Amino acid sequence: MRNKLLSLVAVAGLGFIANCDFSELCYYRPYQNTTSYEVIPDRYTPNGIGLDDPKKEEWRLDAGEVDWQVDDFEACLNENFAKNPVLSEESNPVVTFGDYTFQNCVKNEFYETFEVKRDCLVVKVPDDLYESKCSDQMLFPCDVNPQACLDKGVGPTEECPCNCRATVQDDNYIITNPALSVFRGELARIVTTCNNPWIVEQLRGCLLNPHLFEE
Repeated sequence: MRNKLLSLVAVAGLGFIANCDFSELCYYRPYQNTTSYEVIPDRYTPNGIGLDDPKKEEWRLDAGEVDWQVDDFEACLNENFAKNPVLSEESNPVVTFGDYTFQNCVKNEFYETFEVKRDCLVVKVPDDLYESKCSDQMLFPCDVNPQACLDKGVGPTEECPCNCRATVQDDNYIITNPALSVFRGELARIVTTCNNPWIVEQLRGCLLNPHLFEE
C-alpha cells in the first residue's frame, strides 16, 4: 500500500477526502470513495488491466471487451483534445459545495497526448449487484449523495435507493456493472481529473459505451 498524505480537498457532490496519493506512477483522484470493496485482481486483460471477477460466472467481464473500451476511449480523447485542448467556462465551471469553491477539472488545458496507464487500473464487478425495480439497471450499493439521483429526475425511495452503476474507488479501481454502461465516465474521471466529465465538451462523445447501442 502506497503512503498516504493528508489533504483537504473538496469534492463536488461527493463530500471530502483526507487520503491523497501524490505518486506519479499511477493516478491520483482527489475525490471521496463511495464504496469500500476489497479489490484483488485474479486475472489481467491482454493489455495489462487487472480484473477482479464476481462469483457469478455470467457477470464476469470479457477481457478483450475491457481492452477495447479503454483503447476506443483513449483514441476518442486524443482526437477531441487535439482539436480543442482548452476547456471552456461551461466545461470547467467553478463549483460551490458547502464552504468550498473549486473547479470541475483540476486542469484547464490538455495539450499532452493521453496514454491511459493500463497497468494501474483494476476493474471489479461486485458480488452484491442487483437489478433496480425502478430503472431495470444493474446497480450496487454506494454512499453517493442522493442529490446525484435527484438531478437525474430519479428521486431515491426506500424501494429504489440512490446507488451506482459505476464508481471509482481508491484512485485507480473502477467498480462497475458487467454491462460497462457508464464505465467510460469513471475512466474519464481518473484520466482527466474532471469530477463531472459529462459537462466537458471534449469528453461528451467519448463517454457512452457504443456497444450498448448497437443492434
